[in-house]
Amino acid sequence: LSLIINPLKKAVQKENVENGSSGSDLAIAHRNARRLLSLVDQLLLLRKAENDADALRLSPINVNNLSNEVYQCFVNQAKDKNINYNFRIPNHEITIIGDYEKIEISLFNLMSNAFKYTPIGGEINLTLTENDEKVFLEISDNGDGIDKKDIDVIFEKFKQINSKVSVGTGFGIGLYIVKYFVDKHKGSVSCSSEAGKGSTFKLAFLKGNSHFEDVEITNEKPQRSQLFDELIPDEIEEPISTATTSIADSDFKKTMLTDKRTVLIIDDNAEIRAYLIKLFADSYIVYSAENGEEGLKMTKKHMPDLVISDITMEEMDGLELCRRIKEDNTLSHIPVILLTASKNPETHLQGINEGADDYITKPFDDDILTARVESLLRNRHNLRTYFLDSITLKENTQKVPVEYQQMLKKCIEIVEANIHKKDFTIRTFALEMGMSHRTLYTKIKIISGQTLNAFIRSLRIRRAAMLMLTEDMNITQASTEVGFEDPKYFRQQFVKLFGMTPSEYIKKYKTSFNSDLNIIK
Repeated sequence: LSLIINPLKKAVQKENVENGSSGSDLAIAHRNARRLLSLVDQLLLLRKAENDADALRLSPINVNNLSNEVYQCFVNQAKDKNINYNFRIPNHEITIIGDYEKIEISLFNLMSNAFKYTPIGGEINLTLTENDEKVFLEISDNGDGIDKKDIDVIFEKFKQINSKVSVGTGFGIGLYIVKYFVDKHKGSVSCSSEAGKGSTFKLAFLKGNSHFEDVEITNEKPQRSQLFDELIPDEIEEPISTATTSIADSDFKKTMLTDKRTVLIIDDNAEIRAYLIKLFADSYIVYSAENGEEGLKMTKKHMPDLVISDITMEEMDGLELCRRIKEDNTLSHIPVILLTASKNPETHLQGINEGADDYITKPFDDDILTARVESLLRNRHNLRTYFLDSITLKENTQKVPVEYQQMLKKCIEIVEANIHKKDFTIRTFALEMGMSHRTLYTKIKIISGQTLNAFIRSLRIRRAAMLMLTEDMNITQASTEVGFEDPKYFRQQFVKLFGMTPSEYIKKYKTSFNSDLNIIK
């Protein structure tokens, strides 16, 4: 599919440049090839879910905490769409027996749908209640709603209904998975809705465990779902031709398939914007926006490797944009260069105070600007390479600041010391590092490009690799030792990190591992 999509995209870009047209047969073919790729992704998720669904991993679940986990995933989305977003739970703790992963995925799917179909300024509520026999989770919205004739079929596999929102956005898999998982729990899912007025989805789970026959119930602390991140839609969709997005004519590869780094240029002066796009187009994939408000949205959507922004703009100026980027945990690792025509030292100081990584005065020298950009990106690349080499036990040749070397060493020591503790959380991690959650998140993102959870998972896999090389431990023993309960999931993550299976890794490095230096020769 990638080999189909890229030539199509190249042809469409060429056609746009030559003819100024974006509605041709080629554009339609490209759009539908991407849709097919998305369908394949969802089918793989469906297959994975169905294969895993028969084996329920039952344990006591704090439904208050589970609901809050899902609720928090959509807080930023609610702010962006100005949605009145409410979470209503009783003061006391509600507990059920169930498979944490599958209930979490079900709730996430319903919440994701609510946000998809609720307009800007709407309302979404998540409510947790109970009676003597059952626990109820209810998600209500005042969005598009569903026709009564369609309610009976929405939970069927691949069933889509006509909606002005849903065209081209889904494949009728999400609600099927919800019903599939809830049915496995002997629970129920229902929907009440009215077209144009909104919908309410209600999950009901039985209390106790008498409805589960011959299924083992453990007291292990439930883990966050392995499928959870896969359900979050991939929003890195490059528009083929828009007024605010420019991609180098010399390179038409999809962002996800190219080594080129991405730069977002924000300036309300169309001529300067076009000039900067041309300046960077040969070396980078370039996006552009004409004001800070639009620039912030594009930063969230495309997660560029670097942002270059003018300071004086309507809607939102560059200083405010820089502050918003640096205050957002998911964006704060992105370097920001501010451009200004002002030579006032106070403006310069204010830019630095807002977290800008560099500051350049107009008129700027092309060579200096491109050198500053390359320097910032090279430093980040060196850090990522240093991190990857350290994690995969390779000898480090990168020169990086001592503070980052020491920080990574301390991180490894803390995670390895707490691998066996089930109550080891990100909050505990931050406390032991002597940092706030936000500071730790930002530094980890800068060093590794990973979230805190992914970073900790990488360190656990690293520890497992060392155990397999130095102790007489097989793969299952090593994975269990570092907290992976599912050997299949451990193998999958190991391959993602090391580029080979655990057995291939042991065979290759068992005799060449230097335990004194913790490196492979």
